[in-house]
Amino acid sequence: MNLKNLNLISFLIYFIFMFFGLPYSVQAIGLFFLIQTFLLIKQGINPLRKINKLLIIPILFYAIHIISLIYSENIAEANFDLQVKFSFLALPIIFALKKEEDKTDFFKLIKSYTIIALIAGIAYIIKGYFHAGSYPHYMVFSHPLHPSYLALYFTVNIAFAAIILLKKKEFLWVQIISILISFSILYIAESKAGLIATFAIIVFFLYKVIFHKNKKLSISIIFLFTIIAGCIIIFVPRFKTLITTTFNFEKVYAHPEKVVESTGLRLLAWKASLDIIRENPIIGVGAGDIKDELAIIYTKKNYKKPLELKMNCHNQYLETLVGQGIIGLTVLLLLIIALFVNKNHKLISQLFAIIIGTNILFESMFNVQAGVVFFVFIYSMIISSKKHILIP
Repeated sequence: MNLKNLNLISFLIYFIFMFFGLPYSVQAIGLFFLIQTFLLIKQGINPLRKINKLLIIPILFYAIHIISLIYSENIAEANFDLQVKFSFLALPIIFALKKEEDKTDFFKLIKSYTIIALIAGIAYIIKGYFHAGSYPHYMVFSHPLHPSYLALYFTVNIAFAAIILLKKKEFLWVQIISILISFSILYIAESKAGLIATFAIIVFFLYKVIFHKNKKLSISIIFLFTIIAGCIIIFVPRFKTLITTTFNFEKVYAHPEKVVESTGLRLLAWKASLDIIRENPIIGVGAGDIKDELAIIYTKKNYKKPLELKMNCHNQYLETLVGQGIIGLTVLLLLIIALFVNKNHKLISQLFAIIIGTNILFESMFNVQAGVVFFVFIYSMIISSKKHILIP
């Protein structure tokens, strides 16, 4: 088998298992590591001087977590956290060591992603029709993935497909259908973060691509999507509750023991996180003690449901601040900034930064493999890829 084809196959394996969230998804990324290690042995490694320095930042993020192990009291939990975040160390190294001439064309990778996303989206929609009772929504629909992660994967698909339509203009109808299916998935999965991130990248995409050429068209499209977003907020209960709960946050804090809705629970988790941060602002409490410290605040303030659910911070910025303090947050922000300053595939890189930066406002996405592996994989793929002349 041609070694470049084997390289592409290793990416396809991860994309397929990622979308379907199968029990073997962890093994799939393990297989990716094995194939890439084999290819590095056969093809040789990239000289250090040619490695994109932005690949060092994820490794630094992992190093900060290793250091926080030193002052963690719950060593078992800290070790588990390091296992979950291991991809921050391993994946950038794998991508950095790949020689330019041995890499698969970036356009081919994102095109493969959009095709697999299309197939996966159709499969999820068809699966819903076999569900007993009414058509499923939210977690029942997205199973075995959490809606936030399913929405994240399809939001990225919208960005990839839009870039392909913009520059390559190949497989036109495939990309259009893939985008439409992605919007359907986002609506049915009812992921608040997913829809907010999608709206954000649409506005950014229009500004970067169309606004300077046709301001009226850009404003009209943004206005249209604003109306659609408004309809979703009005007619979809989960989004309506998001707005009403947010604007009535004082009631949430006044009677925390009565709060059971997800937005209210997030507000309580954020408030508890800020209490911990005020006590440990510089280096945090350590990777292993975040849940323990939150449980103490939940108990003290009578946050019954967050305590029962053992809720994390539900915000990666706060999660990192609680665990690794301002030092950790600085490195986390560098990861997002790196995508904005990346010179290769600039527009894709910026769209991905917006998607991730928005999603981690509502979820501690780097606490689970579904978030960690996906982010580091796509980050490393974009940062290390060869510049394609037709992709901005």
